[in-house]
Amino acid sequence: MRKFNISNQWRSLMVYVLLISMLFILITTYRHGEKQDAGYYQESAQYEYAVKLLSEEKGEEAVKLLRQLVNGRYGDSYEVIWKYGMACAITEDYPMAIEQLLKAQEIRPALITNGLYMVQFGEVLARNKDYQNAELYLQKALELNLPDELRSGAEELLKQIQKIKKQ
Repeated sequence: MRKFNISNQWRSLMVYVLLISMLFILITTYRHGEKQDAGYYQESAQYEYAVKLLSEEKGEEAVKLLRQLVNGRYGDSYEVIWKYGMACAITEDYPMAIEQLLKAQEIRPALITNGLYMVQFGEVLARNKDYQNAELYLQKALELNLPDELRSGAEELLKQIQKIKKQ
């Protein structure tokens, strides 16, 4: 049986090559991570800006920003999809708003226990003249623990829907 004999020079060379390779891999991974972080920071800032636009009722701009996020990396984020749906509602694109709100609910079924979501969805359905479903969402919302302002808004909208249905 023959022994495999490696000289000290070869052994040292192999260790150096291995160390240099590891260092190269670490540096490459770090740089790639930095680029990825920059992308996430940019998208996070874009989301925050879109939310600000929503609070200012600037739906057109918010729709553009949120559509990019939904069509990109955040297509499975119920929060981003929910906000996109609300931006569509502000621009009076109610069918798209309903589609997005249902998609958010599909991703996160627990949204039906979120009072704000239920009231907002009920309002969007009412604006789309789907009074039957709007009434259901608002009634379920009123069963939840809602802040007073949200509760009074939901009750008022429910009264308006019931008036319309009687006509």
